[in-house]
Amino acid sequence: MQTTHFSDWAVFLAIELTPEIEGVDPGGEVPLLVLYRFKTNGDEDWLAPLVEPTETVLQNSKQFLDAKYIERWEKQGEGTLQATSNKAKYIAPPNIPVRNPIEIVVRVKTGKSIGLLISRIFVAPPGISVSVANREWHSIPGGGYNRYGAMNLIAADHNGHSVKIFYDGQTYGQRNWTISTVGCTYSINTEQIYYHVYGSRPDVSQGDLNVTYRRTELGYGEEIVLGTFEIASSGYLDSRNDLPNYSTTSLRGVFRVPQLD
Repeated sequence: MQTTHFSDWAVFLAIELTPEIEGVDPGGEVPLLVLYRFKTNGDEDWLAPLVEPTETVLQNSKQFLDAKYIERWEKQGEGTLQATSNKAKYIAPPNIPVRNPIEIVVRVKTGKSIGLLISRIFVAPPGISVSVANREWHSIPGGGYNRYGAMNLIAADHNGHSVKIFYDGQTYGQRNWTISTVGCTYSINTEQIYYHVYGSRPDVSQGDLNVTYRRTELGYGEEIVLGTFEIASSGYLDSRNDLPNYSTTSLRGVFRVPQLD
């Protein structure tokens, strides 16, 4: 490669699979595109810098990547992937899948180098969906994300079902559960309550909370907070009878809510 050209690494940085993060209803569809930010200049000179940065060029700087540089598309998780050249369509399964998010991978080859483009798609209806002991999912519509000082809150409440996820620090990322700074409760009519801790001491459950987001191009439109959580040993309080019953189960969930603050 001549010194006037970009290195393979720079080439890969100029290519993108869009959307990178997305949320979709079960049974819904997500169109996927492989784009690049430079203009081609023949087979030998396949990536060249943009011309003088006029307004017109900036508006049209993204183009479809030539299909000859795409080695293959791959899907990791449930659903159907229909791919042709530099475009594809992902069709979500009819129900919330066990694995979330689904990963769509495109292998891009230039010269002797191969780069991987990854799109992560969360399959769940808007709101927070939970599954107790790996049983049927229950979806709680509505809800949202708010930040209160150093604390973050993701919550939804509907028809007697309420989920509250709280954590400190940065809005996005992965966290393990703690006694007081990273936690989750799921309540059903205030009579059945699931916690991220269990036992009489109590002990903190294994599992984690993962939070990410989807934003429209250039930041316009509503920002959506997406993520998953798993509580391997969830404390469970059942107070529907005269004597409350304490036990341990498991809880996992997926959320897709707007940022409200």
